[in-house]
Amino acid sequence: MKVFRKNNQNEGHKSFHEKEAQKWDHRFSFSLSLTWFLPLSALALELSFVGRHISFDITNLSNWMEFEAVFAFPIRLFLLMVAITTLLGLYSRSLYLAEQLRLFRLQQNFSFEQLKLSQEQSIRAERQLQLAEKKESFAMYIEHYKSFSAHIDEILYGFKSIHATYQGVSEETIIVNKNRLYSIVFPENNPASISNLTLKSNHILFSKEIGFPINLFSLNEMVDQNDKCKLEHEERFFDEISKDLVGKLGIFIKTHRNDNESFNLGIYLADISRVANLISSLGLSTVEDCKFIGDTTIRFYEYYLEHHET
Repeated sequence: MKVFRKNNQNEGHKSFHEKEAQKWDHRFSFSLSLTWFLPLSALALELSFVGRHISFDITNLSNWMEFEAVFAFPIRLFLLMVAITTLLGLYSRSLYLAEQLRLFRLQQNFSFEQLKLSQEQSIRAERQLQLAEKKESFAMYIEHYKSFSAHIDEILYGFKSIHATYQGVSEETIIVNKNRLYSIVFPENNPASISNLTLKSNHILFSKEIGFPINLFSLNEMVDQNDKCKLEHEERFFDEISKDLVGKLGIFIKTHRNDNESFNLGIYLADISRVANLISSLGLSTVEDCKFIGDTTIRFYEYYLEHHET
């Protein structure tokens, strides 16, 4: 019973064309069996009726000449069965070839669908990888920006905490547009791709040969003023000294604080030194150039104290 059910299940899975091919193959096999059985049966039947009247003397020529006429029915029946069997065999073979061709096309279509599916999966995997890379790059960009922001605060506020000039000054006198400064220090970094994970730029932007974003000539001119009251109200000096800081780096040095305290040249010059130290620490200028700006501001401040004490 199990074998019978298994055969029935196999039959149920077969296609119509495959069933037709097998049906005609069975007909071909049956016809092939009849090709021998029917002529031999006809020959035996003929011999049983007229065999005693037939001469089997092989030396008699007339027996050979009349052989075809005597056994015409079995011979023609044999030729007929050969023709029928041949046609059945050709037709059965053509059905098998058609079924093989159909299966080949199905397999070809299946392979094409698999290839198409593989391509879609590959494209989907590539998109997922790109999305993951973008997410990772964005996360690294945010973390790097946070480290950059903390590094700026550490440089500016660290210098301020140990400098005697800032005693009693609670308000921050340097305002930094960190987004703009980051884009200048790291032009190769963006949320989609980040290549510089250090806290220093790969490009020197300022030097004694190239120029500084701090106008030392205007600073010298400001310190050289003989009228202290005029100096305190002359804002053009401040604009000339630090206008490039705002335009090129997004750094602004305040000259008037919210508590309406009077202008303090010492704090202003110390702020310039802090900015110069920041520029050097970020790799936008060399340590020697930073020292040059610091020495210049100190010299200016000493000169101011010497000539403007009341």
